Amino acid sequence: MKRSGEHVVAVVIAFFAFAACASNAHHDWRIEITTEGGISGRGLGNAVITPESVAHCDHAALDRALREAKPKSWKREYREPANPHGNADQVLTTMTLTAGGESHTTSWYTGARELVPRDAIALFDAAWALRSCGR
Repeated sequence: MKRSGEHVVAVVIAFFAFAACASNAHHDWRIEITTEGGISGRGLGNAVITPESVAHCDHAALDRALREAKPKSWKREYREPANPHGNADQVLTTMTLTAGGESHTTSWYTGARELVPRDAIALFDAAWALRSCGR
């Protein structure tokens, strides 16, 4: 009977070890955001968001946005057809999501934000909100 109990303990330990590895794979991501242009010409700032940078912050919205993101469907850029280079005071935002060894980049000017897929905007908004978290 003791042997059987040892076997059960070994199985439970193996399960939790597997679960820990699987959960770490979920945290293999990086979001880079750059902005340029606008009135100053320097944009609104830049950010690099990683699991480590938000570990001590409330990142539930970011976790949800990461789960719901469909970066393979994103276009490289979203532009208003009548104004593909934006106005002089508009900010160009570029966001790159790297996860699982793949990178996907999309960009848009302020005036074209409504053309960007909701999942990309949700990811941007959640990441941008955490840009100074942990500093």
